[in-house]
Amino acid sequence: MSAWSNALFRNISHSRAGLPYNLNWRRHDWRRLSDLFRVDPLHLIDIGARGGAPPELQGLSPFIDVVAFDADAREAERLSEAAHGYRSLRVLPFFVGDSVAPRKFYVYTKPGLSSARQPNPALADFFPDFQIDYETTVNSTTLDELAKKGILQDVDFLKLDTQGTEHEILSAGSWALERALMVEIEVEYVEIYEGQKLAFDIERLMHERGFDPLYLSRVFTGRASYNGQSRGQLIFGDVLFGVCEERARQLPLEKLARYVLLLIAYGHMDFAHTLYRGAPALQRAFPQFAGMFRFYRAPVSVPRRFLVMQYDKLLALALHLRRTNHLRSDSDRSWPVR
Repeated sequence: MSAWSNALFRNISHSRAGLPYNLNWRRHDWRRLSDLFRVDPLHLIDIGARGGAPPELQGLSPFIDVVAFDADAREAERLSEAAHGYRSLRVLPFFVGDSVAPRKFYVYTKPGLSSARQPNPALADFFPDFQIDYETTVNSTTLDELAKKGILQDVDFLKLDTQGTEHEILSAGSWALERALMVEIEVEYVEIYEGQKLAFDIERLMHERGFDPLYLSRVFTGRASYNGQSRGQLIFGDVLFGVCEERARQLPLEKLARYVLLLIAYGHMDFAHTLYRGAPALQRAFPQFAGMFRFYRAPVSVPRRFLVMQYDKLLALALHLRRTNHLRSDSDRSWPVR
């Protein structure tokens, strides 16, 4: 089912539809780049796999090998047996953190909220449904340890959605951060879970490791005790980080090609074109990229730009008359599509 049909028919709320934020950029026939993956596919590490891999990568699924982790062994088994469109999928029942040792793990009544941390009672008005069902003990490991044991071979894209322990994983994941081209991380702007690191801590760590933020999908939530309409507060979001330009220019040719491909898939055409234009060896090895840039480089006439702007004004007026969408929580992945 396509992203649009899923949004229109499977969910009442456009917020829950969760449209990919690169929806307007997925217009390519990726099969023309199959030579790039013939020997070695893209490598995705998905930690906190219950929510699924980033939907933005859907078009590239046949060329991706996925290694996914979920601390819940039953969920890991379910994910292993579920249908998928990837080249390969391994789901491992490991808790990935910052140490190799047993650790308490809290299973919440809403399993997707489960974490190695307890809920912050100060935010109960924002999250009244944060309730622990039971606690258990899991064996924790690290990305560096998994690589040392040969369980992980390579990574191009790293996704983290672990309910408050993302910074811990990154701090013990030098192996992954040296190899990853893109990293998508759920970050919090308030302390949803007790003692967790916040967005600025993660942004500082990623900056020090040579990554720049490419995109932020924000999530706003209002207090449950207020029944009226409200803008709510920025609570958390998903940040897409990419290797900075200086590091990117030092990548081996195959890695650089993969990075340009991922940038195109996410709609960061300008950055991808800058890297491609500055690498003659990449142009010779992968001339297929040139056609992808031409697809988006058609000049926009002044009359067309004028008409689009008037159309946007009408949309803005309609949204103004609607006042709000009557949701307590909403995000940048809701409509309109970016």
